[in-house]
Amino acid sequence: MRLFWLPWGGVTANFALDAATTAEPNDFALSLGGVPVTGTSVTIPEGQFSVSITLSALDDTAADTDNESVVLNLAAGTGYQVSTTVNTQTINILDDEGSNAPTLTVPGPAPTYTENGAPLILDATATVFDPDSPNFDTGNLTASSHGGGNSERSPRHQSGGEELLPLAVMLPSAVSPSAPLQAATPPT
Repeated sequence: MRLFWLPWGGVTANFALDAATTAEPNDFALSLGGVPVTGTSVTIPEGQFSVSITLSALDDTAADTDNESVVLNLAAGTGYQVSTTVNTQTINILDDEGSNAPTLTVPGPAPTYTENGAPLILDATATVFDPDSPNFDTGNLTASSHGGGNSERSPRHQSGGEELLPLAVMLPSAVSPSAPLQAATPPT
């Protein structure tokens, strides 16, 4: 970004966040020489013709759906002109949290399954919630028995937003054939 016709005695340069900015204000911080920038202006000291503003990504625990961007535009002010061609800077912030594990909620008591028995049908009001995406076309559901065995199966998307979770559990021979099952998500 460039300013022209800077006065010799220093100038306060204005900037603004562009509407194309996708990052939330709590996702980043601006600083100048290690001092936080509060507001939308910086001072270019007397005898200098530029300053470097540092953008620091702030770590949070929320997984963002996509990487984010901060778009800064130089704004008009007193004592300088803004370049008509070099007046915007875009900085990308990469998500470092990964994804949040989805949760499966089954009302009522823990379901049980008998080895080689009839299929286990979960309550029709069972829900899967994924804070990162409503798309359930891929992924795994892990069902664990109290004896330590588990099996993973992929969910299939059904019409109306309901999910069919095909669950075929292979219990090791050391586990009681009618061990209670608890739904769990794979470790992240």
